[in-house]
Amino acid sequence: MDKLNAIAAYWDKRAQGYSLSNREEWADPESFYRQLLKQIALPKLAPKARALDLGCGPGLFSLTLAEIGFETTGIDASPNMVDEARKNAQALGAANQPSFLLGDATAPAVEPGFDLIVSRNVVWNLENPALAYCRWAQLLKPQGMLVIFDGNHYYYLHDKRYRFSDEGSSHRHIGNVDTSVMENIARDLPMSAHLRPQWDLELLQQTNLKLIEQRILHSESCDGETLVKDFMLVLQRG
Repeated sequence: MDKLNAIAAYWDKRAQGYSLSNREEWADPESFYRQLLKQIALPKLAPKARALDLGCGPGLFSLTLAEIGFETTGIDASPNMVDEARKNAQALGAANQPSFLLGDATAPAVEPGFDLIVSRNVVWNLENPALAYCRWAQLLKPQGMLVIFDGNHYYYLHDKRYRFSDEGSSHRHIGNVDTSVMENIARDLPMSAHLRPQWDLELLQQTNLKLIEQRILHSESCDGETLVKDFMLVLQRG
C-alpha cells in the first residue's frame, strides 16, 4: 500500500469520530477556527466567488465558507471523510450546499480560478508539500488567497520537547482507532522532520505567492524558547 492510500485508510477509520468533533465546532458560536476563517474569508467574498477546501475532512471549513457565501468545493482522499462531509451538509441544512469530491489534495482535479483556497491540518500529511504548494498557487486567481492552518504535529519524533501537553485534545471521539498507525506513517513524511512554519515559508518561496500574514495560534514555552504547536499562514497570488 502506497503512502497516500495508507493515509486515506487511517483517516477512513477516524472519519466518524472526527465528524463528531466537527459538529461540535459547528454548534459552538465561539469556535476559534470558524471565527478566524470568517475574518479572513469575508474580505474575499464577491459575486460568484469560488473557494476550495483541500483535505476537507467532514466538511467544517467547506460548510463555513458556503455559509459565508462562497461557491465551495471540498476535496479529500478519504472516502469515509467525503461521505461524512456530505451527510453533515445535509444534516445541517445548509442553504448554499458545498460540493465534495474524492481526490488527492496535492493535485486536485478542479478547474483553476479560485478566489480562496484553505487547508487545515493537511500539509503535514503530504508526501510532496513543495509540489502541492506550487499546484495550489496555480489554482488561484490573480490576487487570490491561500490560507494554511497546520502545526508541528509529529516533530516530537525528532525533538521530544514538541510532544505537547494537550496533544490528546485532537483525539476526541477516537474510539478504538490505533493512532500509532499514523505515527509510523508520519516518520517518513517530510513535514514531520522539519520545524514549521519556517520550512513552509522556504517552500513557498518557489511559488508566486506573497506572505500576507503569519500567526502563531498555539505554543508552549520550554527553557525560555517558544515551541510552535499550531500556526496560520495567509498568502496571496501576485
